[in-house]
Amino acid sequence: MKKFLFTLLGFIYILGAMGWVYLSNTTLPERIISQGTWYYPRYHNYYDTVDIHHPLPTTFFDPTVAKILKDSFLIENPNTVLKVQALALENANQDYRYSWHVGVGYGMMPGNPYGWGDISLGRYIPEAKKYVMDRLIRNRSAQTKLYDWARPTILSAWSAKSDSTQADDMFAIWKCTQYLKSYNYTSEVKREKLNAQTDTTYYQNPDPSKEPAMRIRVSSDFTGTDWLGRSDYDAKLYAFWHRRIKEYTAKGSGFSLEDARFWTDKAMADMNQYAKPTAAAMFKSWKEEWLKK
Repeated sequence: MKKFLFTLLGFIYILGAMGWVYLSNTTLPERIISQGTWYYPRYHNYYDTVDIHHPLPTTFFDPTVAKILKDSFLIENPNTVLKVQALALENANQDYRYSWHVGVGYGMMPGNPYGWGDISLGRYIPEAKKYVMDRLIRNRSAQTKLYDWARPTILSAWSAKSDSTQADDMFAIWKCTQYLKSYNYTSEVKREKLNAQTDTTYYQNPDPSKEPAMRIRVSSDFTGTDWLGRSDYDAKLYAFWHRRIKEYTAKGSGFSLEDARFWTDKAMADMNQYAKPTAAAMFKSWKEEWLKK
């Protein structure tokens, strides 16, 4: 259930702080409302009332965070955000019509395009990170509180996935464990700088005249290759952890390398425990093939 772990971790990353957030002498609620009272309130209400068919917490462990969600982001219930992430985890890597590979990472990381754009928290991620993250992920104890709160919902969402998508998740998270085992901060900072993002645009359909005439941006950069220089669709997840570790190095709070290893190992263990037998078998074969390279 690692994926749900990433989901939780990412989710952790988005909450916390008190009081209104100010942007250019304008409060965040005013900015949100200026988008149109029909937009965010409508989607917030939808996620408040929709039944996602997974268990939800009955309380939230941090009243201060609940207050800023309500007062600054106009989100009445923290469960609204949890629902968005649970749905992303459950559905992203099978619903992303242009690339199920991209969907694996998006399903794990909060703030992803899958559903998060419907709620204010997902549209103001820099502010959410700045005013919220430090409170909820400042250390292992804080991270664990969020994990424990969200775990039943995320675990249920992951368990509902198909065997193939579970295997996708397990393989991606296992590769994260390999990445973190050999992680070297100095080397990764250098690799990140050398691999400045370069996007290539192309049509998914070889014949652009036919549907879907959707152009895809494919990174051949830090988020498109692994630490060994090989093309890897799951490199977004390695980049996720590198950026969290880099933030910790700069601020002294958040996810340290030890935290990253702890949560990734924990997630991998959870997934091994709850995976469908066919998913576990697929993952095992992919892992063995990867190790031969």
